Amino acid sequence: MSTIEPSVASGEESQPGIEPWLVVCLLAFVPGALIVILPRATLAPLLLPIGASMIALLVAGLAMLWRAEWTRRRRDARSRDDARATIDGRQLQ
Repeated sequence: MSTIEPSVASGEESQPGIEPWLVVCLLAFVPGALIVILPRATLAPLLLPIGASMIALLVAGLAMLWRAEWTRRRRDARSRDDARATIDGRQLQ
């Protein structure tokens, strides 16, 4: 079996793994499983809270995804601008 070694070339690259937003979105299916498992008589008073929790978890997961992508794009734009400024500075000398 092989092991994954951390990249030493770049300190900013993150290790592959499960994104937190994905975990939150997948947790939205746990209350959905209760809908399938619980008997109809027990489910009737809990249907609204279960549905609300599913929607809340999905919205929270999508908000986390949006924020992560927004942060990544800003970081990438900054690194491109820094690289462009470095190249422009070398060309002027």
